[in-house]
Amino acid sequence: MTDLDIPANSTLSSTERLLARLGIRPEDKSVTALLFSNMFMSGIAIGMIRVCAFTLFLEHWKSEQLALIAILIAVVGMPMTLVIERLTRRFGVHNYLFTILGVILVGLATMRLCLEFSGSKYLVFTLPLFFELTYMLFSLQFLALLSRLLNVRQTKRLTGIARSGEFLAELTGGLVVVMLLRFMQVDDLLVVAMLTTLIVIGIVGYTINHFREALVIQPEPPAIDTDIETTTQAPTGLLGMLRLPYVRLITFCYVAYMFAYFFLEVAFYDYAARQFTDEKNLASFIAQFYAIAGFLTMLTMIFLFAPLLRKAGIIAGIISFPLIIFLGASTVTAMETLGLPALLIFAVMVITNGLRIILQSAIWKNSVAILFQVLPDRQRSQGIALTEGVIDPLAGGLAGVCLFILTTHLAMEPKSFLFILSGLMGIWVMVGFLVRRHYLSNLMTNIQQRKLGEISLTELDSASLKIIRDRLNSQYPNEVLYCLNLLEAINDPPIAELLEKLLAHPEDIIRVNVLERIANQRVTTLSSRVADLIDQVPETAVLSQALKTYATLAPPDTRDKLIPFLTSPKPLLRKGAMVGLLSYDRTDHSTGQQLQSLIEATDPQERILAADVIKEIGDSHFSDQLVELLADKEAPVVERAILASTAVNDARLTAILVKKTANPALRGVASHTLTQLGTAALYELDAGLRSTETSRQEKLCLLDTVTGIGGEQAIAMLLQHIDIAVPELRHHVYLGLASLNYQSHADDKYRFVTSLREEVESIIWLLAAMEDLAGEPEYKMLHDALSNELSIRRDMILLLMSFMFPSIVILDTRANLDSTVSERRVFALEVLDNLLTREIKEIVLPILDDLTATERLEQMSSHFPQAKMQARERFNDIVKNHYEHAFYWTRSCMLYQIGLLAADTYQEQAEIGLRDSEAVIRETALWCIAQLRSGGWQQRASTLLDDPSPMIRTLAQRLCDEAAS
Repeated sequence: MTDLDIPANSTLSSTERLLARLGIRPEDKSVTALLFSNMFMSGIAIGMIRVCAFTLFLEHWKSEQLALIAILIAVVGMPMTLVIERLTRRFGVHNYLFTILGVILVGLATMRLCLEFSGSKYLVFTLPLFFELTYMLFSLQFLALLSRLLNVRQTKRLTGIARSGEFLAELTGGLVVVMLLRFMQVDDLLVVAMLTTLIVIGIVGYTINHFREALVIQPEPPAIDTDIETTTQAPTGLLGMLRLPYVRLITFCYVAYMFAYFFLEVAFYDYAARQFTDEKNLASFIAQFYAIAGFLTMLTMIFLFAPLLRKAGIIAGIISFPLIIFLGASTVTAMETLGLPALLIFAVMVITNGLRIILQSAIWKNSVAILFQVLPDRQRSQGIALTEGVIDPLAGGLAGVCLFILTTHLAMEPKSFLFILSGLMGIWVMVGFLVRRHYLSNLMTNIQQRKLGEISLTELDSASLKIIRDRLNSQYPNEVLYCLNLLEAINDPPIAELLEKLLAHPEDIIRVNVLERIANQRVTTLSSRVADLIDQVPETAVLSQALKTYATLAPPDTRDKLIPFLTSPKPLLRKGAMVGLLSYDRTDHSTGQQLQSLIEATDPQERILAADVIKEIGDSHFSDQLVELLADKEAPVVERAILASTAVNDARLTAILVKKTANPALRGVASHTLTQLGTAALYELDAGLRSTETSRQEKLCLLDTVTGIGGEQAIAMLLQHIDIAVPELRHHVYLGLASLNYQSHADDKYRFVTSLREEVESIIWLLAAMEDLAGEPEYKMLHDALSNELSIRRDMILLLMSFMFPSIVILDTRANLDSTVSERRVFALEVLDNLLTREIKEIVLPILDDLTATERLEQMSSHFPQAKMQARERFNDIVKNHYEHAFYWTRSCMLYQIGLLAADTYQEQAEIGLRDSEAVIRETALWCIAQLRSGGWQQRASTLLDDPSPMIRTLAQRLCDEAAS
């Protein structure tokens, strides 16, 4: 997206500025508000259910029995998720969401009625299970919405803010519970949860109506080959997702997270039950603990999550949880072992569990959502459902079994199973780096195109070979040639037999091609068959090629066969005979004399024929004759001579060819020929680039030619010109190096970092200048010129980055940053966010991201502050400080603006423009001088009467005539 696509001069209100600092852009406000509201009301319901469930449970059961709850979650939760997934597989997103919320509502009503009519402690035993299942379903509906409404970049910016609603609800709900318990029973909190669930249903309904198009599941793209994911087809179903290595790694981390969740929960409630023996005191502590934890989680989500990922990348979101839990669990174990006071150990346990709540909700779960965002559309939703609905309860059950064995059968205290947890967290950290690698791979997969496969010739069976041989009789030449290539590659049948058969084909194009193959492979056994063709075929094209082929095979009667055709009235036959004879014997005097007579002929067609003969012979022996043709006055003759230079391959011709690039009509063919000459042409190309007489257009052509030649020598040559003063040429040097996949040495990277900062500084200045000129009609042309310059400089920073970071990755990203498909742009930005160093990200991403010019300037103000100016003041600043560094079209627009304003203050720039190497600038400067009407302008106009440009000569003459009259 260019800055022309983003509203210029857009001002933000104070509220929008505040939201922008939090990562919420104007277009994000609606979706963020709805997701936040969803999580807030869901959080109120979750908080009420949690307090009710665990308070009643701990009144009748010991905390160790929670291990059994974990097992039951696996037994009940996973089948419930699979049933819901199976029943709703063909549902739209809205039906899926309402089904989940309906199950929650019915479950709450049922549980409240059961508690009303039964005081069984076994019913109370199921309350934590009911809470975990409800929490899981609330998470499923929220993540289903989030994964569909936000792209990966928005997810990183907005997930923390949206999910913070749950923890604002924890804070609010914790305080409300304390008041509610004064006039209602603990089990009445389920009624409050029912009411808030109804509000959630209303919010979801509004969200679906507001974002109906975004919630339509798009068809899957074809599978893409990568170095890591090697499945032959897209996995189907939730469990099928585990076939992807990337998903398996995430799953392991999620399993480890669930172990941390239950191990710490059991340890926390064990220590809490020891400290608080009264039911209401325990309930109040639990409510206040989760209120404080919720408040801190909310702050972490809003103010820490996005900056953390922006500075440290996705790896921070993956390993921060296990690192902190490792430290906390190890500390509790060490303190217990050392016999420190129980109150102190309880305090550390509270802090560790609090950090667990903060990190799991503010960092880890949000990071999981981001990790799945790089998968295709349906896999994204399935991955989230897999972790939340299958892995979550299954891992919880596994953790419960382990806890039950450790606490009941092995009689382990918290200090022992927390030590085991520390080891598991260490393994998670190591796996996290593998997850990050696969994450980047999947990002690249989303912006690459799948390559077409190739036929495996070694696997062709006899039936397939018969079909291919039969197609040699086809009436379609392309089909015959394709089959011929296949059979020639496997030499079945032998090549001589195959070519002899096709010499009888009715199509001329086939026979000519076969004759060329006979000559290239020197199949001498077919000499007699070629001789028969010379005696029998009347077709000019076939006969001409037969003459050349016969000479290549060099039988004893070659001269006798070919000499009669030297006097043929048909140019094609004369060419065939001359090429054959001079290839057979380049010292053939009579044929050489005939070639020279063609070169000296008055008819341009004869001279063209001579160039074609030399090209087909392809011998440097005829370079001198080619030099004569290159000096011809007729452009068509010179063009054919240039093409012949490729075949002659004489380095002595390169200087002539470089000079031919000065002629626009011959520039393309000269560049192509120089490219074919390869490294032998580099010396002369370098000389042309260094010459002050070579125009910008010629140098652009020469740079393209160097790039086309390629190789280490070409890269070395381009590096010599990397600091060329003209910015348009410098951009072309960058393009050349990038297309050759140049990668700088470690010691040279500082050089490109410096250049990168300079380009970014220029871009920020251009943005500020465009902002000040925007909306002013008289400066529109200059504004557009600056915009074009900005786009090219923006490309230059991407090219510079390709020299410092993996070239293929950066160039793929560059190709997708301007894509009309928003998802491609999003993934391209995410690749850069994970690949670049922090210092470079800070100055580059604001320029490449989809921001307004105002937002970009604000984000970059700490690095490159810019002053706000009035339009006329900014114009003066542009002319004064940017004229010498501007692109040629921008300079021309400045001169035009000076002429319109009659701003004689800038007479000097107009004078400089008269001597510019660019014709369009000299022409504009001449017009500008005439508009300013300063003393002696007529004399300065007369100096351009002999300008190389006919348009400038005409304008100068008209102005002189007007002055004289």
